[in-house]
Formats: sequence, C-alpha cells, structure tokens
Amino acid sequence: GVKLNGNAAYSVIRQNTFWSDSDSADAIQATQGSYYFIDKNTATMSGQFSQFVEFSSNMGSHHLISDNNVLMTGPPFLGAGGDTTALALIGTNGNNITVRNNIFNVTNESAIYVDSSTAGVDIFFINNTWNKTNITFGSSNADVYFQWYLHVNATDSNGNLVPSANISVYNVTHALQSVNNSDGFSVSRLTVTEYVQN
Repeated sequence: GVKLNGNAAYSVIRQNTFWSDSDSADAIQATQGSYYFIDKNTATMSGQFSQFVEFSSNMGSHHLISDNNVLMTGPPFLGAGGDTTALALIGTNGNNITVRNNIFNVTNESAIYVDSSTAGVDIFFINNTWNKTNITFGSSNADVYFQWYLHVNATDSNGNLVPSANISVYNVTHALQSVNNSDGFSVSRLTVTEYVQN
C-alpha cells in the first residue's frame, strides 16, 4: 500500500489497483497533510483489520476521495466496530473531506468508520453506492452529510426547454435549501442532503 506520513500538500493517488489478503493491511494510510486527491482506484481486500483509506492523527483539510471501486470481504470481528472498513477517519482534525461517486462493497464490517474528537469537522458523502446502515461512529464530533446529486430539467407547460430557469429546492419543512439557474440546455445539477449524522 501507500503510507504518507509527511506534512505534504496536493498529493494525488490515482488509477491504482490494490489487492491484499493479509491482516492489518491498509491500501492508503495518511497521518498528515492537506489536499489529498484519491480517485479512480480499485481495491480488493480480504484481511481482518484492513482499510482502503485511513486518515488519522493530524490530517489537514480539503480532501477528495472519488470514483473508487472498493470490495472488502474481511472476516467479522467481534470487538469494537470499524476494524475492517473501506474508509476510516480516525482522530482526524481535517475539515472539508469530500467522498463522492464511490462504490463501497463491504461485508461483515463497517463501510465507514468515523472517530474524530475535533468539533466542526465536516465530511460530505455524495452520490456513493453502499449500504447506508453500514457506518460506525466512535467518540465523534464530526458531522457526516449524506448527499445526492439531483439533476433538474426545466421545461414549460408545452414541454419546451427553459434555459437559465431559476430552480429552487425546499426541504421537508419547506425551508429553502438551494437556488440555482439551469444551464443553456435547461438542466441544473444540485447537491441535496438526505440526512446528517454524527
């Protein structure tokens, strides 16, 4: 795997294939730094206590984990949760972590493990494929926003496209969440929140 301990900025880990059947194996482990871009990787891991990505210790901010395909089939562990996970955010101070468009296929353990004692840490989990009950929190003050992309096609009563239409999105309590203009083809992509968990 890849282990990054230095206080680096702008590290890119892209288009790699990780495979391991060993216990305690991490594909990517980082303890410091900001602006990590981890995308378009494939990982197949079957060992116990393994992670695809582990952020820990003094991580900085602004990380993007996107378009990865992760299969984890480690045996179940009868102790605390989060021992075999696709994504482990442990003790991280880093803010603005975005996890989007990934496929997390994890059996027996948590797809995501969050344990951050630092208040104000925001993790944006956007448009991912996974079992949404498959998350474990330690003693966490982090907020995880589970969000989706919403594509809106604006047409008039005759079915004609309406370029630059003003599109407003309201939540279940009728509070305005987003205002956007459609592009020249009358399509707008909005990011909407399903729920927040901590």
